[in-house]
Amino acid sequence: MTAYAGATANKATIGKAKVDKKYVLPDWINSQSSQHDLAVIKLKTSLGEQTGSLGINDKMKLNEVIQTAGYPADKGGWTLYKGSGLLKKVTDFNIYYDIDTYGGQSGSPVWNAENKIIGVHAYGSTPLNFATKINDTNLKLIKNWTSIPVGHAYNKNVTVSKSNISVWNDFQFLNKKPLTHIKVGNVYKAKYIYKHNNGQTYLSLYDNKNKWIGYFNRRDVYDLKGTLLNKKVKISKNNYVIWDSFFLDNKINLSKDFYGKTLNAKYSYKLGNKEEFYSLYDDSNKWIGYLNKKATQ
Repeated sequence: MTAYAGATANKATIGKAKVDKKYVLPDWINSQSSQHDLAVIKLKTSLGEQTGSLGINDKMKLNEVIQTAGYPADKGGWTLYKGSGLLKKVTDFNIYYDIDTYGGQSGSPVWNAENKIIGVHAYGSTPLNFATKINDTNLKLIKNWTSIPVGHAYNKNVTVSKSNISVWNDFQFLNKKPLTHIKVGNVYKAKYIYKHNNGQTYLSLYDNKNKWIGYFNRRDVYDLKGTLLNKKVKISKNNYVIWDSFFLDNKINLSKDFYGKTLNAKYSYKLGNKEEFYSLYDDSNKWIGYLNKKATQ
């Protein structure tokens, strides 16, 4: 078997890869029932790094908007078409929808508004077409086959606390991301958290411009949390920047503008490089910004 990415006119515009392994639901082998018509193929190369990937989920609700895409034979079979519709019926093993499909689209993903796959399209019928459902049992099997964990929303700022770490492109752990711009103390947005079958927990980190940085082991970063302080501090240095976030890329004030003044440090934050910052407010409770503790006394 060969997987073609971006197939058009019998060509792979993105790339192609031979299939290394194939996994089938045990109940399909025994029954060939439409309730268990699902398989997973594992590629010999990391083609998915070029295409990107969708998540996978066993949670769904009636009448939510869903989509599927595939190569319908009535359109020639070499042009990718996408359709959308509503999830109209859910059973223990199948999901039913009003999306138009045609022969040749079997095996196509069915995904929700969060780009999570909830089924694998397999059958055309009347009045509804239907897919093999990603139920709890199937999800566990797929995770076991692929060793790819399912991500859950996290959405917290974290700071890098260790050096000589590994940052990964994928959960096959074949390719490490370069560490040129990743330093101890850097702050990133951890959008998703993953519990891997290897026993480790990973975070998917993004920078302040929403650029993906990579997968970090949870032990190499920690959540950036403010500690309530409510302490009066005097600005004693005039050569420090006051920032609007811990990404430290947007200056909003300079310490010299407040030199000699007393401000209220409501919260204290410690970055992974041990640098401590105060969240400063004036007497009118107006927020001033984040300033390194070293600029105060």
